[in-house]
Amino acid sequence: MTGRQLGPAALGLLAFAAACVLWLPGLGDGGLWSDVELPVFDRARASLGLALSGLERSPPLPDALRSASVRLLGASTFAIRLPHALSAAALVGLAVGWA
Repeated sequence: MTGRQLGPAALGLLAFAAACVLWLPGLGDGGLWSDVELPVFDRARASLGLALSGLERSPPLPDALRSASVRLLGASTFAIRLPHALSAAALVGLAVGWA
């Protein structure tokens, strides 16, 4: 008697869920302290109407995702980092499902 094997899509979803379980709990810990995260936070706040000048340019999709996250979850380190963590978890799921 053989066990039922999971298909690629199920394995990918399982890997995505595992990555989320590992990454999301501590996502908001540590604060915004790097030179990379502070301009990202400023761009997200500017897209919500805060008047800021001297902002660095970046690709529009990541900024749009971060702005939506800040709009929904409030201005926090968790909200800034969430879109990238979910994207990374999705890549893990795709890599596992594709393999």
